[in-house]
Amino acid sequence: MDSRLADVLMLGELLREVHPEKSVREAASYCVQAAAANATAVSLNRPLFDAFHSLSKGQRRALRASAVPPIDPSARGRDVVVSHDAVRYVRKTLEAFARSGVGIVPEEQEAAFFARIRELQDRITALSQQYDTALAEDRRGVWLLVPGAAASNATPPAAAASAPGPPSLAPKDALPLSGTVSVEGLPADFVAARLRSVPAASLAEAVAAHTGLTDSAPAAGDSKEAPAVVPLPGPLAAVPPAGAPPVTVLEISTDYPDAGPATKYAIDRRLRAAVSLQSARRGFPQNQATLASLLAARAELSRTIAEAKAKAGVVAPGRTGSPLDADQCSPAGLSLQSMMAKEPAAVRTLLDRVLAIARGPGERERLALERMLRQDPAQQTSPGEANPALPDGLRSFDLGILMERVRRSAFNVSSDRTRAFFTYALARRGVITTAARLFGLRFAVVAAPSLGAPDDTGIGGKARDRALDACLNPDFAKSLTVCERPVITPLDESAVAVEASAVPDAHRWHPSVEVIDVYTVADGSDETEDDDGQEPFSSAPAHTANRGAYIGRLYLDAFPRKDKYKHMAMFPVRPGLMRWQEPSEEGRRRRQLRAAAEEQQGGAAGAAAAARRGLASSRTTSRVGASALARAMSRRSRVGSGGDGSEVVLEQHPEAALVCNFEPEGPMEHSDVVTLFHEFGHALHHLLGGRHQRFTAFSGASTETDFVEVPSQLNEAFAWDAAVLASFAARKRTDEEMLAEGAGAPQVEVIPGDLVDRMRAADAAGRALGAWRQAYLSAISLRLHAGEFAFSPDAEPKAAPANAARRMVSPTDGKDGQQSLEPSGDGGGPPSGPPSGQSTCPPLPETKTPLDAAVNLIADETSPLPPMPGSHLASNFAHLVGYGSNYYSYTWSDVIVKDMLGPFEAAKAASASAEAQPANATGAESPADGQQGKDVDPDAGSLLSARNAAHRYRRDVLEVAGRLDGDEMVSAFLGRDFEYGAYEAWLGEGMGAAWLGEPGQDASAPGEAAAPEAADKTPAS
Repeated sequence: MDSRLADVLMLGELLREVHPEKSVREAASYCVQAAAANATAVSLNRPLFDAFHSLSKGQRRALRASAVPPIDPSARGRDVVVSHDAVRYVRKTLEAFARSGVGIVPEEQEAAFFARIRELQDRITALSQQYDTALAEDRRGVWLLVPGAAASNATPPAAAASAPGPPSLAPKDALPLSGTVSVEGLPADFVAARLRSVPAASLAEAVAAHTGLTDSAPAAGDSKEAPAVVPLPGPLAAVPPAGAPPVTVLEISTDYPDAGPATKYAIDRRLRAAVSLQSARRGFPQNQATLASLLAARAELSRTIAEAKAKAGVVAPGRTGSPLDADQCSPAGLSLQSMMAKEPAAVRTLLDRVLAIARGPGERERLALERMLRQDPAQQTSPGEANPALPDGLRSFDLGILMERVRRSAFNVSSDRTRAFFTYALARRGVITTAARLFGLRFAVVAAPSLGAPDDTGIGGKARDRALDACLNPDFAKSLTVCERPVITPLDESAVAVEASAVPDAHRWHPSVEVIDVYTVADGSDETEDDDGQEPFSSAPAHTANRGAYIGRLYLDAFPRKDKYKHMAMFPVRPGLMRWQEPSEEGRRRRQLRAAAEEQQGGAAGAAAAARRGLASSRTTSRVGASALARAMSRRSRVGSGGDGSEVVLEQHPEAALVCNFEPEGPMEHSDVVTLFHEFGHALHHLLGGRHQRFTAFSGASTETDFVEVPSQLNEAFAWDAAVLASFAARKRTDEEMLAEGAGAPQVEVIPGDLVDRMRAADAAGRALGAWRQAYLSAISLRLHAGEFAFSPDAEPKAAPANAARRMVSPTDGKDGQQSLEPSGDGGGPPSGPPSGQSTCPPLPETKTPLDAAVNLIADETSPLPPMPGSHLASNFAHLVGYGSNYYSYTWSDVIVKDMLGPFEAAKAASASAEAQPANATGAESPADGQQGKDVDPDAGSLLSARNAAHRYRRDVLEVAGRLDGDEMVSAFLGRDFEYGAYEAWLGEGMGAAWLGEPGQDASAPGEAAAPEAADKTPAS
């Protein structure tokens, strides 16, 4: 059941965001709501709760009588009920039921209670989708009037020779800017690709739409004052006369590939401010009411459940006898109990600690940047153009250009120089090759037919489309089976080693989508050593290549298009799942012979073999046993030889989609390379974490939300390693360079190691300010969900089906709106005894607070920079819907990642030290040139040398997925709890940089902090 719901939810959420046809997107949206409604019904199902309750009792009896420990994945027969996964699944399911009040509320009250819970869940899901849809469909931008025929003074003649295309923005969404606004600083290729020919009437319509632009919502509370006029930077006032010919404009949209470079490179502050303003107003005003209603519904849900539990005497650990407080009754308190943090107080401690670390250094960085802004005449508004949209102080839209100048002047690193070494094609190859080398993987492109007739549109082709169509059936709630997507035919024991024909060709939802299959190394082992010289990435047909065990499938939807998801994300498409069955008699005989042989080995070899079988001695999942469990799970996949009688039969391979918005051609920012590595880390987690899963609830990235960013953020570290970058980052040298060096000069330059070193040093600049801002955004996420404010539920969901419900994969998902409360008593049911303490929640504030007022209050107390006039963060902060109170997860995960990188960095340092040792350490002469000396490790001194750490990380974290808690995985990998030391050291790396100046003194002016090095005088191609 979990698998069927997950299939529908995952596929539906993907197609809702990426499919080119609106009808399919709408159908997928409804399908997600219908499946979520069924998931809610499951989470409130009393007979199902009773069955799990009874099973829990049986497990405890079996554990007391059985010699098989619960962490043994190889349990047989009756004992499989007490395997680690089964015990964990039952416990997590009962916790999910308890979160919903099942088994807590007296049975005679359950009908009314569940009806109210279901109503609130329906409302939350519908409002969440309404917010996301409004944001996805709100595409804005600017039209900058280009004086002259077809180009500005910053656009080279080559760009002007290309005829401008039609605009992609509607006039009402395009803020028109005066021709006096300069495009200086923008890359020439960026400008040339965005010239548009706009009819004069459309330009006049745009001017009219933005003249006297106001915020349509009152500024505060119940104020009846007229909305203030939004200040516009550099507006176009003169309208072309009627009948005038089309005019040429530079169109910059709020899409990621447009807005990012515009705010980073444009020297004219008015242009940066205009693009930022349009981005900061997306979703306004409709999402103001939607989010306020969503927050109110979440608050009512959490208070309803908290009061029901308090009346039944069920309280969180350590709270016995205490009255309900605001945290227990808040959406944050409800959600965080299933996280590593457990309660809002732990998040506040995290944010207070990060602010204490970052505020001092961040203030130094802010003051230095503000001095740079004041000292730069190009950033000062002329007296005749004074405008509230361009305040004197530092604003967020100034950070990109100023930090770029810091990188140039203080570290001799320019984006023009670095971006020449990267394209999407190179970065794609680099991230795949790195994963192959470190984690022992193979990747192969799958032949994917182009989109054909309409009935063949969509992922998986006609069969999967029929499954999606089935979700629209009115009887869907009564027949979940019709929505089960076709899966790979279950493999018998003789075919577990996947042959070429076992995996069908892939269908795509758009012709630009690339499909890649992922395998283990060719010999079928799970080791990460890659010494066979084979190419880890191949364009050969996936199912004719001789590769190892099949893992799963990856879809790359890399390029922007209309009506597609606007940011970067990994979407799970299908969870990985195993089916277990009893071994054959021959299998039992072989296993007994193998066990006897291992026992005869004795010593370390025998112990290692026992660990691989998961035969740990502990009866509970301890931190000591966690690593043994992870090893056991890793080795259990080795059933691919066939005929060994293993009880594991692969039923469904995991699939994931990377949805990005990179430019298909041309230079690529290194920050985009880092983003690609980040999302690829999520994909590896989903694919590798789906290999050994008996339960869908534990498959892939099904960990606590505040741990789920660990694999992605750790994978970012490889995008900063010199050897990793040198394996793929290169540029074609110019003819001038070739002529200057003469015959034999190389045509391609690999990114220099000293440039990477300077990039790493430059990355530390502004780091404290960035951590400060992350803490500010986390404070918004937490405080809006912590009972501090009351919001008016004014908005009603639009066209929400009657059975809509919130997004939830299964009762054990542990994501948005869920908590983790250990069942009391015998594993479920109302506890005996009267309730303790106060059973009603403290009242919410009587005054309803407008969202903008709440966000501005938090900004005044926490933000390093004031908000931009006319901006509405709450209308376009999508994480408030998806993450709820848990945006802090990025910072929490970052603390863990910096600690977990320790073994990788130690291996890197050790390999560099070993490589530096002379080959003749015994006193023998060094071999002459050309003679045999010691082997040279090409990966020495890089993270690529940390293959043992990478293998342990894959085994103890990526492949474990949801089978252990986050803190248990950290302990298995590090041998201890995570600590803050590495994070604090990382945050303070840039504090000695010259561009900051001495504390309390002026920093050096731009361009004076460091002399450019000769190594970087080569112009970018």
